[in-house]
Amino acid sequence: MNLKGIVFDFNGTMYIDGDKQEAAWFEFFQRHADGKYTVRQLHKMIHGINGGEFLKMALNPDLTEQEIYDLTEEKEDIYREMCLNDPKGINFTEGLPEFLTKLKEHAVPFAIATASAIGNVRFYMKHMHLTHWIPAEHIVYDDGTFKGKPEPDIYLMAMERIGLCPGECVVFEDADAGIEAARRAGAGKIIAIGPKKDHERLLGLPGVTAVIEDFREVGLDLLETV
Repeated sequence: MNLKGIVFDFNGTMYIDGDKQEAAWFEFFQRHADGKYTVRQLHKMIHGINGGEFLKMALNPDLTEQEIYDLTEEKEDIYREMCLNDPKGINFTEGLPEFLTKLKEHAVPFAIATASAIGNVRFYMKHMHLTHWIPAEHIVYDDGTFKGKPEPDIYLMAMERIGLCPGECVVFEDADAGIEAARRAGAGKIIAIGPKKDHERLLGLPGVTAVIEDFREVGLDLLETV
């Protein structure tokens, strides 16, 4: 099957923010769990799942929807403040603007499938000018109406938004749960992204066909038939 479009994960893929996500969760748990979790433990737990699922797992499985919303907003306020205070600014992953420009020039459809909620999506729209690159309707985010990664729902929705079958799509992902979600969705090609020290492990995950460090390493040739 010909590969015709692309679906991007966002956090850790289009925007390398893992350090801020972990630091924000660590500060949050210093407040709410008496430092119950170390940074290393948080690193293993948080990546690729939505905040509500993580809060139930880490704090209390009986949290109400309102409690989850309030706690999530508190953590995201911490995270967004850290992003704004980053002296390097809030920037796309290296090489991504150039790659997105090529996609637009060649009319290659693409979408975003992110575990972020609407508050963070609006934050990225404002500070990273997301809608310059992609229509808002092609950004699928966690609105609480479907199961999060590693379930395939979010990827299937994103693929549908750009009018393609799963096998026609390339997925870029950094997190194990997201890679598994893309595999379950039936993506035609899955490209993992991460630091070089993680490449061997990522390449060994089911479904992964290639691993990159940033988007300077990719071109439109990735859409060649598999």
